[in-house]
Amino acid sequence: MPEEFYEEMWRVIKKDKKPFVGEVKNVKKEGREYWQELHITPILYAAGEIKFFIALEPNITERKRREQFRDEFISMIGHQLKNPVTALRWTLDMLSRTGGLNAKQRDALETLYRETGGLRDLIGDLLVLARIENVEFKKEPIDLADEVEGIIEAMRRQYPERTFSFEKDADTFPLIASRTLVSQVVTNIIGNAADYTDHAAGRIEVRLRAETHAYTFLCKDNGIGIPSEDQPRIFSRFFRASNAAEKKPAGSGLGLFIVKMICDDLGWGVRLTSVPGKGTEITLTIPALS
Repeated sequence: MPEEFYEEMWRVIKKDKKPFVGEVKNVKKEGREYWQELHITPILYAAGEIKFFIALEPNITERKRREQFRDEFISMIGHQLKNPVTALRWTLDMLSRTGGLNAKQRDALETLYRETGGLRDLIGDLLVLARIENVEFKKEPIDLADEVEGIIEAMRRQYPERTFSFEKDADTFPLIASRTLVSQVVTNIIGNAADYTDHAAGRIEVRLRAETHAYTFLCKDNGIGIPSEDQPRIFSRFFRASNAAEKKPAGSGLGLFIVKMICDDLGWGVRLTSVPGKGTEITLTIPALS
């Protein structure tokens, strides 16, 4: 395992004196690699000093093999489907622009076009999930404000009818994090807001605030909102709010699940508040550099 893995392990169990859970690749005497799941707990004297450690190390090689197969299978199928779906959407769009179609034929083509859009989104989200769960992302110095500004500019081009605004209360918001994961979180949140606002009068407000030990990212829209009974499940895998089809008939139900999954991995807090008919607000609490 990389040196950073063991540094983190010893920091948690020896300095913080807390239980550590992780996965480690080991090598048997004959050279065969295998995986173990580590559960290490420090046992303390009454005064708080460490007395010894208790560790459980079950072999998870078979589970890791199944996970790798699943991830590779999803990635392979996703890439195999992506090009045909794109070609199909292009063909449907071309046919819908062709003259001589009656109303029933045009409706059928538009329905197929929407459905293939949902399939394209599902394939894209599955590829993101497979990549997140199977790749170790490199951390690097980034400026959160620059990342957010770039994503908003891209959203303005993708949703020209919506109005986007961005406010920040500091010049820079330095972070050490994976640019890929940060971009995925921000893109999903702002894109989700744009999808569920009115096409002509939709407003998406994004704000960045620098607190004492953290940054606050807020994305607010004036869209359809989320029914109160749906809100506890909104970050669940494949879940869509009961009114979501009003604005986006085809959706994967993975966008906010991916947001929550990445935020948990990065150690970010994520909170959602929503009022049906008035809009939704998503807030991220992001630990700042000390």
